[in-house]
Amino acid sequence: MKYMQRLIFTSTTITLLILIPVFASGEVYVPDHEYVGFYDHDGVYTV
Repeated sequence: MKYMQRLIFTSTTITLLILIPVFASGEVYVPDHEYVGFYDHDGVYTV
């Protein structure tokens, strides 16, 4: 019985550790019409 509880706990923990980073993504959508770039005073192209 103790083994089964440990197995369930471990399986749940591993599943959560895999799924949480997928939902906590930091990607931000930028529309194409707002995606512009320019050259700064050092000549570096910045988006």
